[in-house]
Amino acid sequence: VLGVEMASTGEVACFGANKEEAFLKSLLSTGFKMPKKNILLSVQSSLENDMTHSAYQLHELGYNLFATKATGAVLQKNGVPCTVVAYPTEPEEGVP
Repeated sequence: VLGVEMASTGEVACFGANKEEAFLKSLLSTGFKMPKKNILLSVQSSLENDMTHSAYQLHELGYNLFATKATGAVLQKNGVPCTVVAYPTEPEEGVP
């Protein structure tokens, strides 16, 4: 039987049909709980356009999406409904 030798360091090895499934299995195996209704998105500018489709899929699954200012602008430009929120250290007028 094969196993993970470095389990004490927090490493997890999981297999799946694709890298996304393997990643999800690894998260769940560590006790990660999937969000029930709300998700906050904040993505570096070089990935904002790439994650739009995934964000829309989360919306279709019934999640309420919240996003930081720059990420929210990209999502809204691409038709993904989200609520823009400010950083706690940078309160902005009219932004929750």
